[in-house]
Amino acid sequence: MSKKDPEDHLEDFFEEQRLQQADSYGRFSIFVWWAFGIYLFYMDGFLSFISWQAFVFFIIGTFAASGILGGIFFLIGSALAKLYSNFVNPHNSSLSSMFAVYGTAVILRVSQIAVTALAAYYSAFFLSQF
Repeated sequence: MSKKDPEDHLEDFFEEQRLQQADSYGRFSIFVWWAFGIYLFYMDGFLSFISWQAFVFFIIGTFAASGILGGIFFLIGSALAKLYSNFVNPHNSSLSSMFAVYGTAVILRVSQIAVTALAAYYSAFFLSQF
């Protein structure tokens, strides 16, 4: 029986946390896509919930929103986390650095809502042309 190196446990922890963050970004994109899609299909006179456009939007679009948009924002969030890790000391965090980190996280989520909503809008507009 071999002992695991403590660094292996740390790497496993960070990998698990990274997977959870990726899942979080994907799920958030799905919820925004669905919410905005329901609003668009309800408000638009050319789209119907019982149509092939709804199937394409809510089934295929859900996977696209999760994979593409969630993935893009996960990569941006990961890059910002690496950038902040160079500047923020976790043992001596000042209030301004905490505001910078959390403020950026809020801006990133608001941006994710805006981009996902715009993608949903243009996808619904495109589908309404058929």
